[in-house]
Amino acid sequence: MVTSLNPQPAVEGTLAERTAVRRPVRVVATADNHLSRGHARMSPQRLEKRRWWLRQGFRRAVDYALESRADLFLQAGDLFDSPQPRNVDRSFVANELRRLQAARIPAFGIAGTHDSPKMQTVEGGWTPQRIYQQFDALHVFSEFQDPTAMLLDVDGTSVAIGGISVDPLLGVGDDPLAGVGFPRQADVGILLLHYGVEGAAYANASEPVVARSSISALEGVDLLVAGHYHEFHQFSVGPVKVVVPGATERMIYGAERDASFAYIELLPGRADRVQKVVVDGQGYRQVTLRTTELDLAQPFESALGRLEPALDAETVVKVRLEGPVTREQYRALRVRELLRAGISRCFHFEVDTSGLTLAEDRPNGVGKGLRLSQKQELQLAAQQLMADEPEHAPLLRQAVQELMRAYD
Repeated sequence: MVTSLNPQPAVEGTLAERTAVRRPVRVVATADNHLSRGHARMSPQRLEKRRWWLRQGFRRAVDYALESRADLFLQAGDLFDSPQPRNVDRSFVANELRRLQAARIPAFGIAGTHDSPKMQTVEGGWTPQRIYQQFDALHVFSEFQDPTAMLLDVDGTSVAIGGISVDPLLGVGDDPLAGVGFPRQADVGILLLHYGVEGAAYANASEPVVARSSISALEGVDLLVAGHYHEFHQFSVGPVKVVVPGATERMIYGAERDASFAYIELLPGRADRVQKVVVDGQGYRQVTLRTTELDLAQPFESALGRLEPALDAETVVKVRLEGPVTREQYRALRVRELLRAGISRCFHFEVDTSGLTLAEDRPNGVGKGLRLSQKQELQLAAQQLMADEPEHAPLLRQAVQELMRAYD
């Protein structure tokens, strides 16, 4: 239990003396909840349910903090997907923080890349989290380079916790921790940030990355909690334990990683236990179908058969079609019918044809692969529509002619 805020730090004595007969400080750390996230192609009804799933991810982290009798609840950025979240999600977070308050679990947070205003003219430069600070439900570290710590006493163990929010002016090649200090102030030191760190960053991303050398220079930090990267990681950089909680819901096609947050136990000078807690999130899958692996005598039936294991009423599915096809094979693939079949069987279903190439028909049967242009895709789609709906063929033919003139 947190017994007081801003006590005098008690860091005298050897590490062994400071650790003796101390119970661990229990921490639940989450990040990248992305509440209010949109989806351009999803129907309003399905999008509302999708956002319900996002809220359940954050609620599960709060539930776990209550169940485990945590001492601290940490949110390392991108609580919301934008600086202007919907009121239903603002209200939801207020209720969850109230549950933590009732259990006397203090909450601390920072702003991430999504919920930080990019300029002072957006929302007055304020992040949406700061409203909760007005009634002491969440302490937000809003500075970009100054992680000035709050000091707490947890049953005789002093804890210093600080954080830095995302600086929108930093770019590729910048190290957000360069020159940032965090001296030893307490038995346990915790720092929150929301950047990729060396060892857990997106490949080839044009963004700031925290260097390991900057982490090892943090004299007073035992635990660094880093949001931004959506997959759980833990590793040590010198004496510092780095924990990336991951996202509490799946959100990226082709990245079928677990949804998760972290449970951590800290003793003076070290993280004694780190546990990945998996969230039962919504299914979110990308399936790649290559034409070279389909039966091109019956491409539609073959594609539908390959998709069968992925079709589920609660799963978001995106199908990517790749490889060469002739015009006749493309028509036989019946993309519109494939789309209808997926929509009827899944929570949400998309078909991406940008990976198809057009194999030109030649007398000797040898095809040359050409990537489909937008004009070619429109022409092929129109041909399929005219074949499916011959009564609309004159109107469709006229529409295609107008579109082609617009492209020329």
